Amino acid sequence: MPRKLFLYRLRTLVVISLIWVLFSIVFFFNLIRPGNDLGIHVSIYQFAFAFGIIGFLITAILIFYLKPAFSHHPAWFAIVVKLVITFLLFFVIGFVLLMIYFFIHYTKDLHTYFHSFSTKLVYTNTFVSFMIDMGLMTLISIVLLEVTDKYGPGMFWLMLSGEYHKP
Repeated sequence: MPRKLFLYRLRTLVVISLIWVLFSIVFFFNLIRPGNDLGIHVSIYQFAFAFGIIGFLITAILIFYLKPAFSHHPAWFAIVVKLVITFLLFFVIGFVLLMIYFFIHYTKDLHTYFHSFSTKLVYTNTFVSFMIDMGLMTLISIVLLEVTDKYGPGMFWLMLSGEYHKP
């Protein structure tokens, strides 16, 4: 990969990761802070940092691995396949890593562990909203990457402002 292309992809990765952090702050103040049904206290800095790291990992995988792998397919097919793959990715991140965290803190017996994990985390509105928000942010990231890939850098913002691409 040429150095100029690598730096462009790295800059895109940083910008999209910052968008994830900004979205996490909105998510924190709208969902986590007022009515947290998980029963835990979360700091905004920890939450924004964790959400930013998740966004960084998912976007890095999208930019450096999935985008080159599906660049020769139609845009709709590439978006659907990337969404399915990233759904699996953040399911692993959001579910398995939290399961490991609960296993470290609740190691009485296996039945109690699975019961407490499912009732205290998985069957809560916050966890479902978290997964939906991660899916929405992933969709926004994929669309942003697809538009910049098809029409060139900066075209996404021009389309949002109403200045459409004129060949």
